[in-house]
Amino acid sequence: MTATILMAFDLNSWYLTYEHLIANTVIYSIASLALYFSFRCGVFNLSTAGVMSLGAYGTGILIVKSGWPTPVALLAGTVIGTVGGALVALPVIRLRGHFLAIATLGFAAVIQELAGSFTGLTGGSAGLLGITGTVGMPALLILLAIAVYAAFALRRHRVGRAWDAIRVDESAAAAAGVPVMQLKLLAFVVSTVLAALAGGLFAVANLVLVPQLFGFGLLTNLLVYTLLGGIANPLGPVAGASIISTMPSWLTAAGAYLDVVTGVLLILVVTYAPGGLVQLAGSTTRLVRGAAGRLRRRAPAPPSLATAAPGNAAAPSAEVVVPKPSAPPRKLMDADVEEAHLKIVDLAKHYGGVKSVDGVSLEIRPGETVALIGPNGAGKTTLLNCVSGLVRRTSGSVVVNGQRIDGWSPQRIAAEGRIRRTFQTPRVLPGMSVMANVLIGLHAEIAGGLGSALLRLPAGRRSERDARARAMTALEVVGLADVAGAIASDLPYGLQRRVELARALVANPSILLLDEPVAGLSTEEADALKEILRDVVRTTGCSVVFVDHNMPFVVDMADRIVVLNFGRLLTSGTAAEIQAHPQVIEAYLGGADHGVVPA
Repeated sequence: MTATILMAFDLNSWYLTYEHLIANTVIYSIASLALYFSFRCGVFNLSTAGVMSLGAYGTGILIVKSGWPTPVALLAGTVIGTVGGALVALPVIRLRGHFLAIATLGFAAVIQELAGSFTGLTGGSAGLLGITGTVGMPALLILLAIAVYAAFALRRHRVGRAWDAIRVDESAAAAAGVPVMQLKLLAFVVSTVLAALAGGLFAVANLVLVPQLFGFGLLTNLLVYTLLGGIANPLGPVAGASIISTMPSWLTAAGAYLDVVTGVLLILVVTYAPGGLVQLAGSTTRLVRGAAGRLRRRAPAPPSLATAAPGNAAAPSAEVVVPKPSAPPRKLMDADVEEAHLKIVDLAKHYGGVKSVDGVSLEIRPGETVALIGPNGAGKTTLLNCVSGLVRRTSGSVVVNGQRIDGWSPQRIAAEGRIRRTFQTPRVLPGMSVMANVLIGLHAEIAGGLGSALLRLPAGRRSERDARARAMTALEVVGLADVAGAIASDLPYGLQRRVELARALVANPSILLLDEPVAGLSTEEADALKEILRDVVRTTGCSVVFVDHNMPFVVDMADRIVVLNFGRLLTSGTAAEIQAHPQVIEAYLGGADHGVVPA
């Protein structure tokens, strides 16, 4: 019976029938991976169809007009498309969200129009004919395999982690020392290389080029392939392209309603499986495994010596163990590290007529812990944002160890100025593990770039191992070593604050800026965090500047308290001095019947 079926199914005939479809599916998979790389970094680059057009026409023209061999023309076409795409990236890469999408979409429209206008070169609407040469299926599959390998190699590398961090929280990534613009440009260029290569392959595989092939319809298809498959896994865009581009051949029953079926499928996947088909398959597999595991646990176990005797049945424990701070904490930095020294001179930040920070001057001594207090809107968080570079100052200067840093980017301030910070609401990076969150704080110190990731160079792997050891040390300090593999955003609120603190501490900062570190924490959690911070200051000598409204925490933690009001420095001093200051009582507490220090 089996032999009869095999005889009836002629594999060679089937391959010859669908060879062209399979080739185009592989090419669309490579183009979808181009979108994957840019989307992975949060870069909404919609120039893919335009870059494919450049790569295709560059390859085709060199074959038809100059008689170049196919491999050389394909390489040159890829370079032409890459250069064209990179020239677009330089002026628009600083745009965000839909602004970047519109700008890159406009580039694709311009390229399509030019392809139709230069009829002597491109053939215009009549098409570029006479493309010769072929690209074999083995070569196509090898190129696709290389692209998939590159995506997987970068996935867990420092570059891939940084791309994920930029995509989910660009400000937090910059504050951790990640060079945001540089990595966005890298993602754009990698995406452009793959799109240009896919265009060249398309020209050789289809032999005829017309501008309409690279219009909005192609971009829409590529977006469907990528989003349907999902960017959580590099195989997602490949799966999406393989399913959707081949649907007309195996879903003939849909007929004229094929686009409707595709649209419904996309809506269902995006609604119920935002991570795409690959993530849905992974979730289904885990669900099946979990159900099988529960069935196995319910099955009666054979009697043992421990359970055979009456009254010896042990009930499973449901207790959740909350990690406690390590004692004693391990040292995070060498004893001979340069001491911190922060000087803020006449710093101001104005939003139109609103003076959020208005001429504040402040000096933080090495190893000192300083609290910033004041009513809501006093300018406390804005001051921290100006020091860390997340907000551009209107005037004034910030000096660290004798060097002005107020013109630096946030990532340079974090990496070179050695200033790290946390935020009012914990800015853990969703979807990433606790370990990955902390490793982001060491991005500037881990060796190896794109080449190191692809070639798995020993120096890069060694640097990664060392970074993981340092990250584990930081997690031990904050009491989270046992949950290093957990997803950070799934942890309780208080533990998320510790993750964020570990990400700031792992790079051995000289100055630590904390924005309401105990907001939303219980008394026990706040006390535990206070002890962690005291140990860090004692063992590292770093200076700490923090904002908080929890006055018992402020009084216990701070060596000095600085009071801001309406963006200006009101006074500074010890807790006792602040308590006795009449203007502080009036501005902060609203009357002379209250004291700053709780009874």
